[in-house]
Amino acid sequence: MEIFILAYVIIFGLLLGSFFNVVIYRIPRKQFFRNRRSICPHCGSRIRFYDNVPVVSFFILNRRCRDCRGVISWQYPMVELLTALMALLLYRLQDWPFGEEAMQAGQIIRSILILTAVPALFIIINFFRKGADGGK
Repeated sequence: MEIFILAYVIIFGLLLGSFFNVVIYRIPRKQFFRNRRSICPHCGSRIRFYDNVPVVSFFILNRRCRDCRGVISWQYPMVELLTALMALLLYRLQDWPFGEEAMQAGQIIRSILILTAVPALFIIINFFRKGADGGK
């Protein structure tokens, strides 16, 4: 049973990391969530659902957009893997979120704050690396 819970926590972390990539890309550009689908940062084409599998698609597509062949940044799988790792550590350290005992509100809030540090960190890194406009 433990292996299934660990797999669930890792998959949850990867999916959350994929969402964090959307946050990291859109918030500095003030796009927020008006465009519901993910797009290629190079050509603007919509990313197909089967090309949007965390980490796996990055390597299957050989780091390139299927349409324009633009290079995809290593930041995308790094954010996904880091978020999955943090979710796994949170689970192991404080029985998050599937412990035998019910979680207390403090644990939930602490977990949310820790996980949201990932997109905040990458937004700050990109700000200093590319400038306030995201390098555009």
